[in-house]
Amino acid sequence: MILFYNSFTYFKKNLERDCFLFCVASISGWIGEVIFRSLYSGMLVIPGFLNGPWCPIYGFGVVGAMHLCKSRSIPLTFLKLFTGATLLEWLTSWAFQLYTGRLLWDYTMMPLSIGPRINLIFSIVWGLLGIFLLYVIIPKVAKAFQRFPFLLLLSQVMIVFCMIDFVIKALQYLA
Repeated sequence: MILFYNSFTYFKKNLERDCFLFCVASISGWIGEVIFRSLYSGMLVIPGFLNGPWCPIYGFGVVGAMHLCKSRSIPLTFLKLFTGATLLEWLTSWAFQLYTGRLLWDYTMMPLSIGPRINLIFSIVWGLLGIFLLYVIIPKVAKAFQRFPFLLLLSQVMIVFCMIDFVIKALQYLA
């Protein structure tokens, strides 16, 4: 019984941390997209398909990378991140276009693109950024999460708003 309790407690703490990291990454990704796309186009661009300030692909990417990609070998970690991010971008773009008829992004105007969905330069950037996140940023964010308990409540509220936003958009696309 103690083993079950310890396993459940460990799972619960990791799930809470993952939800917090999902929120931080989704919002940070949205901010980064606003800045990059606005500078690239010369006008304000609000990215994504949700109403709120979040791009869930970044949240899923960071949480997935944390669980699937980190290893003792930085080159191996980079290769996993490069491959994982490229697959996540391609699958997300494909599924979104399949269900909505819309492209979330289009790399065709950039060098080293493979169709509208993926770009070699961005795949390299995601791999390098992932290394920095996994080995430098995420440990600091995880410590802040442990140090400030109110962040759990904040991330839970943000997850609920993000889910409501997602359901509303999904219903709009189905209508």
